[in-house]
Amino acid sequence: MPRFRVSTNSRQEYIKGKHRFEHWYRDNTIYFITARCRDRFPAFASEEAKLVFWDRFDHYTKEYGFVPWVTSLVDNHYHTLGYLRIGENLGPMMQRIHGSVAKLVNDLLPERRVPFWPPMSMLNWSGASPVRIS
Repeated sequence: MPRFRVSTNSRQEYIKGKHRFEHWYRDNTIYFITARCRDRFPAFASEEAKLVFWDRFDHYTKEYGFVPWVTSLVDNHYHTLGYLRIGENLGPMMQRIHGSVAKLVNDLLPERRVPFWPPMSMLNWSGASPVRIS
């Protein structure tokens, strides 16, 4: 059985009637990742902004060993489905992708979008339950 870790900001399972926010980091897993710009802002409308995203996405997925199978980028969000051998790499990879893309795309926009991405509780790094690859 692959090892896994759950990240959460609380020991309480429910907070104000809602299930706590958490990410699961599991080895040898297929992840579905999706994220959109805050307020659905079309930050990736320009070709230059799209190039920034693809450059940083390719760089950090290679660095952290994420193998994207299918990735789509539209004007205000992206989706990717891929394989990650070491689950602990998911968090740092996402931080690097989102941090660098936010900074570099903001440099291209007429007005900075801060925050660029919605709060962490609205991002979906791992989609539904991870699927084990035998």
